[in-house]
Amino acid sequence: MARILSVAPQELKAMLQLTSSIPCSFAQELQGDLEWLFESREVCEGFDLPRPCGPENLFVWHEYIIHNTSNFVKYVKQSENTDLTPLVLAPTKEKDNSMVQCPHCDKVMEAFRLQGHLTKVHRHRNPVKPYVAGSICVMCLRDFQTRAKLCNHLCYQSKVCFNFYTNSMPKLSEEAFKKEEMKTACNSKALCHQGRSQLYSPLPTVRIQGPLLEVMCRRRSRKCNDR
Repeated sequence: MARILSVAPQELKAMLQLTSSIPCSFAQELQGDLEWLFESREVCEGFDLPRPCGPENLFVWHEYIIHNTSNFVKYVKQSENTDLTPLVLAPTKEKDNSMVQCPHCDKVMEAFRLQGHLTKVHRHRNPVKPYVAGSICVMCLRDFQTRAKLCNHLCYQSKVCFNFYTNSMPKLSEEAFKKEEMKTACNSKALCHQGRSQLYSPLPTVRIQGPLLEVMCRRRSRKCNDR
């Protein structure tokens, strides 16, 4: 926020001002943040700003942030420390120790071992893996940094992206697929030696530049329906 008010061009500030009354707009979100900061004022040393409502009070905040950026950042950090509460952890999922028989052979094992058995012994593959190369989802244009994280996104986080890959993407050649699988396995093994999950990446997931296929598909669908 301090950076926007300090260095943003006047056109951007004017656009924010014009959208300030629209629910869920970026300007409304910023004002909500100011309200949160005002509610935390008791823990901020030297806090002396009015409630951020109305043009006059918002102007006071605007001038203060521009001319006292370091103090404003200090207020934010002090407020953050009071708003953090312990996370509610989900209960640990217990392993299913019931005995089951493999549908392809006579071997009997614990239920939680069946998927691994099917993958290693009977070569059952994740249905989306033969279509996946690299770490970027071509549907939503997010770079997940590793192929394992991308496959997890497709299988468990986005049905739209999963359907696009399995219905519209060409399958990798056998050689390309083996190469991708080998790279994924080597990365997973290295992470395992470090005591980390195979879905770990030191870099965050980021959106890359380009047109979103998901949005384009929706627009085409709307046009077809309108006709």
